[in-house]
Amino acid sequence: MSNQTFGGRLALIANLGILIGVLLIVFELSQIRNLMMAQVRNDFATTVMNRNDAAAADPEIIDIMMRGRNGGELDANEDLRYRLRTSGTFQQWQNTHYQYQMGLIDEQEFQSYRES
Repeated sequence: MSNQTFGGRLALIANLGILIGVLLIVFELSQIRNLMMAQVRNDFATTVMNRNDAAAADPEIIDIMMRGRNGGELDANEDLRYRLRTSGTFQQWQNTHYQYQMGLIDEQEFQSYRES
């Protein structure tokens, strides 16, 4: 076997190694993206559950939210609680939209958040 043939085979093996390495990196990036999407969904679900559980455990906030939504009278403390609660909901919606724009939530998932 000549040096030229040996060198050609060695270059071919090296190029195959590089190609396999690149394919592994692409696969790992895909796995990381899937993991990140699952984490984002879990964080959203946890946030919603925590907010719902907190509201369910506090009948006063439910009353405040109902009166606030229906234009009822709220004193200064109730008004602040209402604004903080609605502000938190708005922040959650903003974050959901941002995650959708960044591609961390797919179209179907985003639609279900919008509808709920």
